[in-house]
Amino acid sequence: MRLASHDPICDPILRKWVVRQRCYTVKCLSVPHIQHAEVQSLCNEGLENEGCDIKCDEGYELAENTLKCKAVDEVTPVGAWDGESICSPVSCGVPPDVDNTLHGYVATQYLGSALYTCLSGYSLNGLRTGQREFSVPCRADGSFDISVVTCKPMTCDVAEAPNAKIVACSMGDLPTSPVSLGPHEWLKYQCNEGYTVSGTPGTPEWFKVTCEGGQHSMPQCRPVECGEAPGSVYATAEHVVGHVFTYEEEVTFRCQTGYHVGLNRSKKTFQRTCQKDGTFDNALECNRSTCENPPVVENATSMSGIVDYGAQVVYHCVSGHTVAGTVSGSKKFEISCGDLGFTEPKTCTPVKCSSASLWLANDGETRATWTADSEARLSVVRHLEPLEFRCLDGFSLDGSADPLQFIGSGTCDSLGVFPIMGHCKPIDDCVVGAHTCGPHGTCVDEHMNYSCHCESGYQEHVVEEEKVCGNIDDCGESACGPNGVCVDQVGGYVCNCHEGYNATVEENETVCDIVDCGNYSVGNGTVEPLKLVFNDEALVTCLPGYTLTGGLKCGSDGEFVAIGSLPVCLPRSCGVPPPLEGSTHSEEEVFFQGSVEYTCNTGRTVGGFSASPTIFSRSCLYDGTFSEVDLLCLPRSCGVPPLAFSASRPDAALVFGQVVTYTCLPGFARNPKDRSTTTSELSCTENGFVPRAPEICIPLLCDRQAFDNVNYTRVTVGCNESDDSTFNWLVFGSRITYTCLSGFTSTGQFSGAMSTTAVCGASGALELAGLALPSSICKRVSCGTPPSVLHANFRLIGQKVEYTCEAGYATSDGNTTFVVECEHSGHFAPAHECRNVDDCPSHSCGPHGTCIDGINDYTCDCQPGYEETDVSGEKVCGNVNDCDGVGCGGYGSCLDLVDGYKCQCNPGYEQIRQGNSLICTAKSCGNVSVANSRTHMPVSLFYPQKKTIMCEEGYSTDASAQIGSQKFEVECSPTGILNIQSCQPVVCDAFPSLTCINPLAEVGNNVFARNLTYSCLEGYSIDGSPGGATVIETSCSSDGSWSVLDCQPITCGSFPAPSNGIASPVAALYQGLVHVSCNAGYSLSRVSHIREATYSCTVAGKYNTSRAPTCYPRTCGRPPVVPFATCGRTTDVNFGDSVVYKCEEGYTDGGVPDGNT
Repeated sequence: MRLASHDPICDPILRKWVVRQRCYTVKCLSVPHIQHAEVQSLCNEGLENEGCDIKCDEGYELAENTLKCKAVDEVTPVGAWDGESICSPVSCGVPPDVDNTLHGYVATQYLGSALYTCLSGYSLNGLRTGQREFSVPCRADGSFDISVVTCKPMTCDVAEAPNAKIVACSMGDLPTSPVSLGPHEWLKYQCNEGYTVSGTPGTPEWFKVTCEGGQHSMPQCRPVECGEAPGSVYATAEHVVGHVFTYEEEVTFRCQTGYHVGLNRSKKTFQRTCQKDGTFDNALECNRSTCENPPVVENATSMSGIVDYGAQVVYHCVSGHTVAGTVSGSKKFEISCGDLGFTEPKTCTPVKCSSASLWLANDGETRATWTADSEARLSVVRHLEPLEFRCLDGFSLDGSADPLQFIGSGTCDSLGVFPIMGHCKPIDDCVVGAHTCGPHGTCVDEHMNYSCHCESGYQEHVVEEEKVCGNIDDCGESACGPNGVCVDQVGGYVCNCHEGYNATVEENETVCDIVDCGNYSVGNGTVEPLKLVFNDEALVTCLPGYTLTGGLKCGSDGEFVAIGSLPVCLPRSCGVPPPLEGSTHSEEEVFFQGSVEYTCNTGRTVGGFSASPTIFSRSCLYDGTFSEVDLLCLPRSCGVPPLAFSASRPDAALVFGQVVTYTCLPGFARNPKDRSTTTSELSCTENGFVPRAPEICIPLLCDRQAFDNVNYTRVTVGCNESDDSTFNWLVFGSRITYTCLSGFTSTGQFSGAMSTTAVCGASGALELAGLALPSSICKRVSCGTPPSVLHANFRLIGQKVEYTCEAGYATSDGNTTFVVECEHSGHFAPAHECRNVDDCPSHSCGPHGTCIDGINDYTCDCQPGYEETDVSGEKVCGNVNDCDGVGCGGYGSCLDLVDGYKCQCNPGYEQIRQGNSLICTAKSCGNVSVANSRTHMPVSLFYPQKKTIMCEEGYSTDASAQIGSQKFEVECSPTGILNIQSCQPVVCDAFPSLTCINPLAEVGNNVFARNLTYSCLEGYSIDGSPGGATVIETSCSSDGSWSVLDCQPITCGSFPAPSNGIASPVAALYQGLVHVSCNAGYSLSRVSHIREATYSCTVAGKYNTSRAPTCYPRTCGRPPVVPFATCGRTTDVNFGDSVVYKCEEGYTDGGVPDGNT
């Protein structure tokens, strides 16, 4: 109780001064408005020095309560509440961990929310397009309700991979297809035998499928490509031109005419199959079908040795023989070398002789008869078959009585003509029997007898069985001999010789001897008999090839007498030489033993071989024909054209005048900038191929296209990747990957690919899935409809949204407009809230009221006994009191007390003494310090200050690389508590799939700055050199990407071309092949005819051969045996060598006199 008054008054009854005292109790009316609190009823009439129990609203707890009822003075019964009561939001503490999420680690209060972001590969509904962010409110009981939502894995349904099998996985036991993968789970596939990821031999045969963000890529195992059908000498592949053969595909080769497979002459085809190493198996060759040693034909001559398929062997019948056995029949025939060997030869038959007849004497009678055997064969007799005749009695071959001269024989010559047959001479009985008829007579021979022709006065009579004339005288019986008359004279005699006889003395006797003309010779002929005597006619026989004109006999004077003209053997004419295709010759007539020279036309040689001569001759033979030729002037062969890198050509030999066309493979051209230059030609000329080698086909170059909104590009050639952007073109088969700027994708959707890979195609332009590139490949990500903000209107400005708060509303920083940008993630950046502007901080309502904020206005909640009044335009409660002029710093209201005042501060402010005054100043929230941020020194914050915290490079609030997540705002709350997020290391995307490295161990979620080491596959190094570094260390970069280098295949350098051969001009990479081919006439081995070989590049950077290949000249074997000739060489003869044969004595080439020997 307090004394209210102590006044002396005059008591009229007592008539004295008395003191009247009046006591009162100090009571405090309702307490000032306390945010977030309920006031107990007892506090409506609080007594002096009593406090007030405060019950906070749900979700709030009493942080401070110093309220007490105090008297304002000594006389006023109404007191005032002193002190303050604060209901602070209940703290839920640091948000708990939720599976598969990221969140901040800052304590959260009631009505606040903790923001959770699903990990990569998770969303709220498990779908790739599902929401990934959610907030969990702090409940009134101080707990988080984390059971409301969960992050479900975005699964990937992986279908069965064709031509591959699962060999490893991240889940432990190997699953069976189809498989459902969770986030970051992976499957490792091994391609089946004969398959690789790219289809190129030697490239990786495995791939990894990882589920990332509900998406996965499924590479295909492609069959290993062996390329187009390989060239095969003397064989043609039966396939569609340009067809690329893959693993286990088979190509059939058919040998060219005249060739067969291996040793089987009847086998004309063989197959080659594409193998898993990218080569074709069964490297068979078509061998030339040859025939050895032509069969021997009786009475015929021919060449011997080895004959090529289709070639002919010419047989020449020997003299007196023809194929038909007739004089006019052909004297030669041919056999051919075919599939089954030589064709059946013909025979050379002796020519049938013309009709044979016996010689008729001048009397028209024959002097001989045929023997019985010969007479039976007269109509069928042939050359070299003799006919016999017998001289009639009284006749012999030489007129003698020798029995050996009674039978004669003869054969027809090569023309079927018999010599004179049956030319039997009468046996001269005068000579044989030495009958003289004595001195006075002449012995006259008669058939098988004789008689005497006596002189006048003498007559024949027989003396001792000898016929004589007259008596015995000086002449005697044998004087003068039978060819003269003895004239007796005294003491001797003289001889009167007959015509054709001369008297000669022999052994002291005079006899009449026949006149001797001596020998007569005819050039190119023979004369019989060798010695001619009176009346002998010379039998002149010309040598073969000559004809006879004229004749002669021995005259009585011992001189030769011409019969018509003296005999001459003139050369037989073969006429004007016939023309032969492909050559020129003289048009003059040629006679026996003469020859004509043929000269091959330009581009032709004898037989068509490059080393063969260009001139040959034909001789005029004895029978009036020209010698035959086995080889003509044929177009010069240039052989099979050389191989060309990256080009195809027909696999057939060319001859003079022919042209071969080389066609570049798809993606290659002679001019890499002009895809129309795909063909080149080689011409077969008289000097070989011109030019010597075909033009090289070079990979096409594609112009490098530039596109807007591209961040960077990478060019990949094989396994070699480079981000060098200085080149304006790409080579055929190389790839260029365009990576869009942040905020751009290939489709304009956030889920779209960030990069587009184009290939330099065979069209000479960049292609995407076989089609031309579009005009734009990076489209800005669309964020869709802008989010609505309560109490705000918006308008679109490009990719930004400008919001304007309604009247009476503003953002937390006091702005009435703000801009929200469409971020790279495809979402709009978080928008500010338009909050009701608190008009109370600058309006206190006086000490007896509380300012109640309104929309763009305020009202005063006055204490009982006070009402709102307008004082100078300011709404206040009550009259001016001790608070007059006291502003409490502008952030509170002055509460008048007895002989003083106190400041009742606005939320977020607290009372302090400044000199002699009390003011309301902003509460301190302490220091802000965030690890891994760019704010390295602690920063003090006071209500309502804010601070934007930027995370260090490589850190963000949600572990993503989005720009919007790299900063956050810290605001000092009215309770003095800070809501701070954390900077977490950026999580990188899955490690990119590289084709030329060894499989990686499971790397998990790699975060910024974490190192990762990987190594090159065997046969690869970082720079492609043998022995080069093969281990690469990289790290997760700040933008969430990997800085990677791929491994390059080891190169073996250029392969040296062998002499007499060519090699691929391009250096091979690891497991790549170079092709070596020998020129025509050469092979890679002395014992086989293989002309081509391939060598692979090994891991050591060397080719798999111990020595450089050598092209050896092919051997033709030992020279064949030629009858009646010797060879100057008995060892094997190689391609390009020649052999000289020398005919034996008595033999010439063609069998003609003066022929080549």
